[in-house]
Order: sequence, then C-alpha cells, then structure tokens
Amino acid sequence: MNYSKYEMPSMRIRALPRATLVSVVSILLWVGACDASSFDSFPLWKDVPGRSFAKLGEGRLKSGTRWGVYASRVGSRRTRREEPCISAARITVGGRYTDAHGCGPLAPQPGSDPPVYVTITGSGQNELNGPVVGESVLGMTFKYQVRSVLLRFSNATEMAHRTRLFNAKQMVKTGLAKFRYIAIGLQRDVCVQEVVGYSATGGQLFSRQTDLC
Repeated sequence: MNYSKYEMPSMRIRALPRATLVSVVSILLWVGACDASSFDSFPLWKDVPGRSFAKLGEGRLKSGTRWGVYASRVGSRRTRREEPCISAARITVGGRYTDAHGCGPLAPQPGSDPPVYVTITGSGQNELNGPVVGESVLGMTFKYQVRSVLLRFSNATEMAHRTRLFNAKQMVKTGLAKFRYIAIGLQRDVCVQEVVGYSATGGQLFSRQTDLC
C-alpha cells in the first residue's frame, strides 16, 4: 500500500501537565489511496506504554474515524498502582494516526490540580478534498467516589457524563488499583475548560480548571 503525507489543519494533542510519569506525544500522518475498511484492523493500542493494558473505550465517529482510550501501568513501585497511564489514539479513514499519553494520581487530589486529562482534538479534512469535520477523543481518571462529571467546554457548552468503573478483570490484567474514568469520542472539536465531579448522591466533590483552553 502506498502512502503520501498530508497535514490536517489545526489538530491539537494535549496531555495535562500534571501527568507526572509519562507525557509522550507522537504523530504519524498517513493518507493512502484506499477505502476506510483498509484501517479497520489497525491496532490503536500499539503505542500504549507498559507491559499490559486494558481497553477503556473504543468506537467509530460518523466521519469514519476510529478512536480508542486505554489504561496501563508504568513502573513497578507500589504507588504506580494508583497512578494509571491513560492513552488516547485515533485513525482517520485516510489513515492519519495520532496518539497521546498521560499518567498521574486519581482525582480529586488536595489543592487545585485537575484530573489527568488526555485529549486529541481538531478540525480539518480527513481525506483530500473532503469536508471539514471536527473530532475529539477524551480520557480522564478519577477516584472511586466520583460517579459523574460535568464537562464545561471553552465554547460555553457543557456535557454531563457518568463515570465507568475499572473492573476486577482489568485490575488483574494491568496491575492497577480500582478507579473510575471517562473515555469519549465526539464528532466535534472541543476543549474541556472545567471539570466538576459528583458523588453517587449528587453532591459536588470538586471543581477544577484544566488550563488548556
């Protein structure tokens, strides 16, 4: 298969600065003369750090872009059990692959530190001469008591989302402790400006700015 390089305008990859263990971003831009099914089996998890990983979420946007969010453990120290590494990745119908990674303690933490937040966002053409589309892939990690979050975006919109539990099977596979998370793919270009976390009874646990928008 032959590939030619093609830049997608205004693509942004972000890993929150407090991702203390790993803060790695790599981009491989491909555009191939092939159809969308050519990348259906592409391993989105191929650059996830650590010995083993667990899938937090995978999907396909209306544009045909495949996305995934994964969790892994980096390092053997006991404290690393509660500092999961989150990896986000996507590949477009034209074969453009992007990934981002971040690790750190679970939110909320004392002080004003926001959750570990890894995201790939941007607007552009997924194919030569194709329509301009917006896309976002988001991953965040939280302590067990955080049952839902409100994401406030920089464009003055917001979205409520329930967190999911990192289950026992995933814990055994990765060596990570129990935590909750969100893993989302959106067909729009968004930047999370503020994260508000809530308990099972609806009480507010924290509100943090991300300082990324």
